[in-house]
Amino acid sequence: MGIGYAQVRPDPLWNAKGALTSLGGTYKFGALRVGAIYQYETASGASAKWTRAKSWALTSAYRIDAFEPYLKFGQHRTNGTGAYGIVNGTDAFVVNLGTQYSLSKRTSLYADFVTDLKGSDGNPAVYKNDTRSVTLGIKHYF
Repeated sequence: MGIGYAQVRPDPLWNAKGALTSLGGTYKFGALRVGAIYQYETASGASAKWTRAKSWALTSAYRIDAFEPYLKFGQHRTNGTGAYGIVNGTDAFVVNLGTQYSLSKRTSLYADFVTDLKGSDGNPAVYKNDTRSVTLGIKHYF
C-alpha cells in the first residue's frame, strides 16, 4: 500500500502549477498478484488546459515458473476542453498486455503491448491517433 503527493510550481515557460495525490497498492494471492491505483490532480494558471483530473488503473499478474504475464488497464479523465470541443471526456483508456521472464533474481526480459482505446483526444469517431506501442527489453537491478 502506498500514498504519494507531488506539487509542481510555476515554470517560466509553462505558466501553470498543480498537485498530484496518489493512493495505490498490490496484494498477492499465491501466484496471482492484483493491484489498483487512484490519482487526483489539480492545475491552475493561464496555460492550464484543465483544473481537475482523475485517473485509475487496475492490474493483475500471474507467475508461472519464470514467466509472469500481466494485464493492466486504466482511465484518465479531465474537466478540460480538448480537441473538437470535448468537455469532461475520457482523455485516455489504456490497456497493457505483457510478460516478464526472470533470467535470475535481478535480471529479467520483458515484452509489453499497450494501446489507448480512446486516442489522444477522447473522440475516436472524429480523430484517432495510432496510440499502440510494443516494447521489448531487459531489466537488471544493481
